[in-house]
Amino acid sequence: MIQLVLARCSEGVIHSKIMTPLFLLLPLFASLIVLFASNSRYYLSILFSASTFLISLVLAARAGSEFVVFQVGAIILKMDELSCIMLLLTSLLTMLCMVMAKDRSSGYLSMLFLLEFVLAVFFLATDLLTFYIMFELSLVPIFFIIGLWGGKKRVHAAFKIFLYTLFGSVGFLISILYLFTELGTLEISSLIYLVEETIPVAAQKLIWIALFFAFAVKIPMFPFHTWLPDAHVQAPTEGSVILAGVLIKLGAYGMLKVLLPILPSLSREFSTLALSLSAIAVIYTSLVALAQTDMKKLIAYSSIAHMGIVTAGLFAFNIEGYKGAIFQMVSHGLVSSGLFFCIGSIYNRSATRQIADHSGIMNFAPKLGFAFVLFSLAAIGLPGTAGFVGEFLALAGLFQSTEVFAILCTTGVVLGACYMLYLCRRIIWGSPTGNIFQDIQLHEAIPIFTLTILVMILGLYPNLLLNFLR
Repeated sequence: MIQLVLARCSEGVIHSKIMTPLFLLLPLFASLIVLFASNSRYYLSILFSASTFLISLVLAARAGSEFVVFQVGAIILKMDELSCIMLLLTSLLTMLCMVMAKDRSSGYLSMLFLLEFVLAVFFLATDLLTFYIMFELSLVPIFFIIGLWGGKKRVHAAFKIFLYTLFGSVGFLISILYLFTELGTLEISSLIYLVEETIPVAAQKLIWIALFFAFAVKIPMFPFHTWLPDAHVQAPTEGSVILAGVLIKLGAYGMLKVLLPILPSLSREFSTLALSLSAIAVIYTSLVALAQTDMKKLIAYSSIAHMGIVTAGLFAFNIEGYKGAIFQMVSHGLVSSGLFFCIGSIYNRSATRQIADHSGIMNFAPKLGFAFVLFSLAAIGLPGTAGFVGEFLALAGLFQSTEVFAILCTTGVVLGACYMLYLCRRIIWGSPTGNIFQDIQLHEAIPIFTLTILVMILGLYPNLLLNFLR
């Protein structure tokens, strides 16, 4: 039986006893309903996902500086500002994926809802065991989404992402067992005070390495990044959106909520390692992106570079770096999702993602071309878009901490402009010499232009997000 334990904010406002558990149960309920629905599955999926998003908006409007806590058996789940932001992003992208997935099967839509449920529990987890279980369970829906509905090499890509993350988390599980044996608790808030005071330094170092490795694989950081391009290329459009928009953020979220608070001293000690890997990821994957001939693979490598900015901001250890990293997580989630929606629309019409097969899209599909250019400029970090704010704050925080790594990571911004403008020049402008097709339809325009509006709003009014963070 679900018990709701509510926490008052400073003004004494109490949250609804219905909204919070409904936010969790609705995606789980929807996954079952949609699975057995037939002709009405598309509209039911939109209805359920829109309802979940609206509930998340209500919770976000009431969250502020307070905490919402509720208990399911022995599992306590809590909402704070960061988890609220990630839940908003998850529910928004899930809703837009449902709108885009007009001709998808019931099983496909059910997997998307199941993934939304797992991610919601993950972002609300307050103990390491629940955190780890949801961290691993997120693999199951995406495994089936890629393995059953992906491209020609979908099985290889599905097993690759599964095995990478699974083996990367073995040390995470061993660390959990050790901490519970030694401390008798896995509550993250308790571990923040207990680990450095109680656990031997040698054991702390092994735990730090295990946690860092698990989160680095999930992000993914260099050199654990090779699963992401394959997964993106083989994944269906909606799978790529959730993968880039939310799933690769789990590692950065884990660093921010678990690794840095529990082991702050060792995180500073090993910061050079983390910053080195981040700088290599930014520069190396940007250079690799320049050589790509597949649009999806190019955006996949750019995602690794952008997440390198996130980890660099986290290990800057100052408020600008933290806020920049979080803002970059959100902005990249919106921008990369928009790019994958656009590429999915192109692929649905031309049956190819090769850059050489497209040219002059702006001439015959101006709406799609406009959206693609705007998302590309946001990915570069053009001022006035959401992409600029996150990168600027993260790099500004990194510059305060260490100038060398700040300069190295900044070169990634220049390289990003090179490969994104190269992509736009090849496929958007010029004379139509490749595949010619119709412009986007309503079910494609809704998610694409919703994201363009959000990218511009956060770029022009970044305090909407920054003021929400404590």
